[in-house]
Amino acid sequence: MVRIDAHAHLAADHPESIAFLRALNGSVLNVCVAKAPGDPDKSGCPLYRRLAHLYPDRLAWCTTFPPWGLDQPGVVDRLLKQLATDFADGAVVCKLWKNVGMEVALNDAVP
Repeated sequence: MVRIDAHAHLAADHPESIAFLRALNGSVLNVCVAKAPGDPDKSGCPLYRRLAHLYPDRLAWCTTFPPWGLDQPGVVDRLLKQLATDFADGAVVCKLWKNVGMEVALNDAVP
């Protein structure tokens, strides 16, 4: 039986991590995190993208986009370009940040 963790943040960049997943017959979907403006990029996307290319039998990645500034000019084109690039580079899904509609409103956009 294949075991799939459908929401993880696993920096499986050590050979023992992959050996462990193979022993369990497990796979992981690593989910990128949307970061607030001004935060250092710790979204995980560059790492998760690289790992999915190295271990496509065990690791997949989920892209995302920051929900701030959605009312800014040109943002839709920029986001569509980013998502097209991410999917062309192996992302299998996009996660919309769960707090959209709970905390982030267009009129509260962070500059």
